[in-house]
Amino acid sequence: MALDIIFTDTEQRKKTEESQLKAAIQCATIGDQVFIDSIDRLGMNKMDALRRATEFTKKGASLIFVKEGLVFTEQDEPISMLIKALLVEINPAKLVSAKKELRSRVTAKKK
Repeated sequence: MALDIIFTDTEQRKKTEESQLKAAIQCATIGDQVFIDSIDRLGMNKMDALRRATEFTKKGASLIFVKEGLVFTEQDEPISMLIKALLVEINPAKLVSAKKELRSRVTAKKK
């Protein structure tokens, strides 16, 4: 796959002011596909990520989150984007892992 432009933020986030992310939002146009490694790279929290996702989709760009396998388009309402993002977090594998960790903590406290 050939990419026209690559934007990369490599420094540790301290604020929500990533320069390359801002540049990507400014450059986004109708029909663009923006690939992002993971939804957590888009913002400091879900609401921040949702706000930024909406900035892209309002311009007609599609967001593809590689890790989660999610796609947000201009047809998605902000609430549906949030629901998709939350559903990815609540997958069966994560629930099983969380239950195991909880059991081990309870067992450790009993000892």
